[in-house]
Amino acid sequence: MGVVTKVEVCKKNKNRVNIFVDGEFFMSSFLEVCYLNKIKAGLEINEANLKQIILAEEIAKAESYAIKLLSKFIKTEHEVKQKLTEKGYSSEASSEVISKLKKYGYINDEQFAINYKNANEHTKSKVYIKQHLKQKGISENIISKLKFSSEAELNTAIGLANKWLKNKERSKENMYKLNNFLYGKGFSSDICRRVVSLMSVEHIEDDYL
Repeated sequence: MGVVTKVEVCKKNKNRVNIFVDGEFFMSSFLEVCYLNKIKAGLEINEANLKQIILAEEIAKAESYAIKLLSKFIKTEHEVKQKLTEKGYSSEASSEVISKLKKYGYINDEQFAINYKNANEHTKSKVYIKQHLKQKGISENIISKLKFSSEAELNTAIGLANKWLKNKERSKENMYKLNNFLYGKGFSSDICRRVVSLMSVEHIEDDYL
């Protein structure tokens, strides 16, 4: 048994409090959870039971928030963890919630990566897609399993090139700029060269028509 000696509002997050038992820091919790459980200075407690009660309530709140978040937009494990941290949930509660959401399929990084690749491979380069997935916290192992078509990427580059060249003269200067544009979008130097060559040939053929 112990006695709560102080309940102090956190400086960085006014919605959380630090609980001190017998003069020493015990754990942090949400202000609302503390209020509902009537935790205040002078309260005699069983430390193990109190910790279990507070964590259980925090997990329930975190799970409700995460499901609400995922009902609006599909997110990666990293993104959900980041949002829970920003909201002030403890790492212990966040880990428990994420584990449960993964078990029931609410979070599936592998499927997220496949869906993102399928939705963007006709407008983005392979490099761009991989970098964006990495920024979202998708593991290298999952990214490495994605299958990309070289032909599809070439067609994507051609589509972007035609869009970029619209109403532009196909001069040597613009072909040089086109090459840099495609390279900046993440296409390989080989694809950039092939597309620029193709655009130049089409221009020459048009002149003879």
